[in-house]
Amino acid sequence: MQNTAYDAEVDKNSINPGFQMFEKRVSGMFLGEILRQALLKMISADLFSGSSSTKIDTQYGIDTAAMSVIAGDNSSHLTAVGATIVSAFGIHSTNLEDRKCVKLVSDAIVRRSARLAAVAVSAVSDHTGRFAASTEEKPVDVGADGSLVEFYPRYVDMCLEACEEILGNNASKRITIGLAKDGSGVGAAL
Repeated sequence: MQNTAYDAEVDKNSINPGFQMFEKRVSGMFLGEILRQALLKMISADLFSGSSSTKIDTQYGIDTAAMSVIAGDNSSHLTAVGATIVSAFGIHSTNLEDRKCVKLVSDAIVRRSARLAAVAVSAVSDHTGRFAASTEEKPVDVGADGSLVEFYPRYVDMCLEACEEILGNNASKRITIGLAKDGSGVGAAL
């Protein structure tokens, strides 16, 4: 799996370095930290006029929920992105170029997460034979738990688009991904 400098920093500073590498690239628990690592590098290259903040300088100081707000802003001036930079990142002054950079990087981090999740969904669907037996009327049903599936704009759509690229054959309509609350609790009970 491709490892970026930001992934390496997240892994190195985690409680379990070298383990759960897939989760550290896909899970909402880690995406805010990947963004924070990228912002630190971008600040050294003059993002926010080179100014940082306590939130950006603190491990896990950026929550993935802020990335959901950023994803939902498609306005010409990225007003919600600017408000998020102020409230969630602790930066008090931004310009449009700063907001565009933050949106581009944040969206790319989550798009990669969705595409990696799609690899797992596609592989299991294909390997088990479920995909070959599926139709649009009787799709492969995938249950997922987590904030990305529940709250992130278009996350499931991005996953299904990637499934289509991987499997073809109308996979985006032959696989459904739905919210399965407390999936790990149910699995442990079974």
